[in-house]
Amino acid sequence: MEITQAIKEEMKKVFADLGGEIKDEEIVLQKSDNRGHGDYASNLALRKAKSMGLKPIELANKIVENFYLEGVDHVEAVMPGFLNFFLKQMLKGKLKDGSTIRMKLVAPAEK
Repeated sequence: MEITQAIKEEMKKVFADLGGEIKDEEIVLQKSDNRGHGDYASNLALRKAKSMGLKPIELANKIVENFYLEGVDHVEAVMPGFLNFFLKQMLKGKLKDGSTIRMKLVAPAEK
């Protein structure tokens, strides 16, 4: 599974845990031009906050608190409600043969 699809799957899970629902086509991930904004960015919290009765930054913070995906180093919530996804260093290098990075989704260990 490509990392962008894996991020989308985790976002759907997080939204379900928060009592909401989203579809793949609602999740837009843009490759960031500015590395300070992560590897990918999304405005999903800006678009879905009202339907969940939250301010965009509140929803973005809830997503950050509940998001876990192997391969994603961390996620930042940025005003007014953007999400910046930073990949782990191992996923940032370009493969010499031009192939797509794929990863297997694994459930986090129970605490």
